[in-house]
Amino acid sequence: MNLNNESIEVFLNNFGKIHTDHQFWINASSDKEPLVNVLTLHLMSENFLEAYICFKLNISNLFDTEIRKENGEEYKKEALKLQFNQKLKFSQILGLPQEVCEFFEKLNRLRNKFAHDLNVQPIDNSFIESLINIVNRLEPDSEQFNTQCEQITFLDKNGKQTQFIFNDENTPNTIRLTLLYAFLIRKFIIKLCK
Repeated sequence: MNLNNESIEVFLNNFGKIHTDHQFWINASSDKEPLVNVLTLHLMSENFLEAYICFKLNISNLFDTEIRKENGEEYKKEALKLQFNQKLKFSQILGLPQEVCEFFEKLNRLRNKFAHDLNVQPIDNSFIESLINIVNRLEPDSEQFNTQCEQITFLDKNGKQTQFIFNDENTPNTIRLTLLYAFLIRKFIIKLCK
């Protein structure tokens, strides 16, 4: 993608507004609350889309509401307001890889199921398998999601570690979904910086 450092900085600054907040990752990795997991990942993916749009347009604060004072007067610049599907479509038009769009479309459909039916079934294995296929189609091909190796370790408030390995039968699909999201983002950033 031959980009200059300034445009990559626009992406990373906007992306970092949520993705560098540890609490978002903790919520996204909720192994007991699928609703919290899905809603948090949906917010994170929406932040990703905003960062991508800002990056492609090279406008760093497109989605920020700003309040400035000039000559004793307060001015408010409203943020650009788009729905998730509009951000996704706009990103796709701006060149977001199809695989990222597919992943976010599936996540959005899952989020909508949770939003409209509190009795929705937990995340099933076929959903996770479909996401693995999407992630592995995204370039670079040299980076493939390895279900044997991908893992995450948590520290609770008492400092006790809990490790989840993707292919372990005791790993909840909420954790698997978070690992897949993180891997997708990692592959995209590798592609972006090449």
